[in-house]
Amino acid sequence: MRRNPARHGPCLLLTSVLALLWFAGCAATGGAPKLEEHLWTMTTIQDSSGAVVFCPGESADIHEGAEILSLTCEAADGSLHIAGESQTCTGVYRLTQSSPRDALYEITVGGEVYTAVTGMTTYADGSESPTFLINTPDYTLTFHAAQP
Repeated sequence: MRRNPARHGPCLLLTSVLALLWFAGCAATGGAPKLEEHLWTMTTIQDSSGAVVFCPGESADIHEGAEILSLTCEAADGSLHIAGESQTCTGVYRLTQSSPRDALYEITVGGEVYTAVTGMTTYADGSESPTFLINTPDYTLTFHAAQP
């Protein structure tokens, strides 16, 4: 007896759709790190060529030639505050796009508009940590969620 593949098509399609929804749901359980949910500490500032030009003191031996700089960033209710040892700047942000793994923001500081993203960095050992990047024409600032 010969099977009619068209007869099993709807079942196969339904099973495939349910499997995709299940996998999508599993992938989205954590969601992208939200800018507002963390105190962010700067790990590096890179110039447009990718060279690390600023880093915190504890990373100075890894990034030879980089200047020492410590920054933190906090966000709440559309306001962004970046603070260093002797200077603070404020700006505004808005979410422009998000997915289960990352979120894209538009940040305005000092009248200039920049792109920023939050996401998870996955390390060689499989561990992950929330990461926040601000991209300017000249620099990329990388922050990681501060450890409690």
